[in-house]
Amino acid sequence: MEAILINFDEGALFVTGQITDAFMYKGERYSLVGVHGQGLFTPEAFKMRAYHTSTGCWRGYVMTFACTGTELLLDEMSLNVNRPRAINKVKPQQGDWMFKFTYKNLGVKAPFTGSLLLGKDFITSMYIHMGFQRPIAFKTVLELLVTNGTITEVKDLSAKMEEVRNKNPSDGAEPGSTSKDDVMKWIGKTFSLDYGFD
Repeated sequence: MEAILINFDEGALFVTGQITDAFMYKGERYSLVGVHGQGLFTPEAFKMRAYHTSTGCWRGYVMTFACTGTELLLDEMSLNVNRPRAINKVKPQQGDWMFKFTYKNLGVKAPFTGSLLLGKDFITSMYIHMGFQRPIAFKTVLELLVTNGTITEVKDLSAKMEEVRNKNPSDGAEPGSTSKDDVMKWIGKTFSLDYGFD
């Protein structure tokens, strides 16, 4: 995946599409496409600070969560960090080409409260080469309502996403103009997983 170089008078910025966190739900793998709430794990929760080595993962880490029954568990974490620590008595393993370390079978309940959007069946023609992909670019979209790591409700928003997609498939796909302010606002939005619906 190639990075895009945006030139401004003050310098340049390399940007690209980002790897997202994954969720295993009822035996299916979903991408995390929206977060509204607090308490979803990051490396900082385990006293580690990740750094990036690729334009495809500016955060320097990626998580895999497992929805086991009604519990939301952190199952795996891959990251770039200088001093890895044991998590839940699990020691890190050597990572791959993008991440120095990987933790597997963590089984740590996430103290998250809020809502999560999970997407699968990505529509490749709607790919944007910037930040995280838009929820409307997935055929299947679920919203999980979570309280202290316990899933309390699951809503299927696939029809709603299809409606929005049919109404305006280019919504959020590009900046409002080529001005620096509009481009930077758009980049910020694509790198945010915060969401809300009218």
